[in-house]
Amino acid sequence: MDFFIQAGLFVAGFVFGILWFAGGWLPLIYGLPKSFWLVLKSKLRWTTPFKYLLSPIVWSVVLVLIAWGLLEWAPNVGKLLAESGAFNLALAMAIGFSLLNCIFSKSTRADLRADFDKFVQSDRR
Repeated sequence: MDFFIQAGLFVAGFVFGILWFAGGWLPLIYGLPKSFWLVLKSKLRWTTPFKYLLSPIVWSVVLVLIAWGLLEWAPNVGKLLAESGAFNLALAMAIGFSLLNCIFSKSTRADLRADFDKFVQSDRR
């Protein structure tokens, strides 16, 4: 039974890590610096980089509310997640694999460029 609980925590940690990276960190490490650079080159409006802060702020608020809810109404679950090696290992693996995929995959970089261009299309000068 313990194996199934740890396997479930591993899967939950991996999914959570991918969502956390995609929604919270990717806009900060890809979109924000690129938009600042294009603002400095006068190719984008000055408000564009601040749009990239919206996603990490929303994700942070949602995650803080989830953590608060877990600690308030189910403190044992919060403690289990914090102490679970499977959950934390999967979380770190998901973030690491996602980052490596963004760095080394040509198709992922092309998708990031296309998404960025689509996102800033209305803010171009």
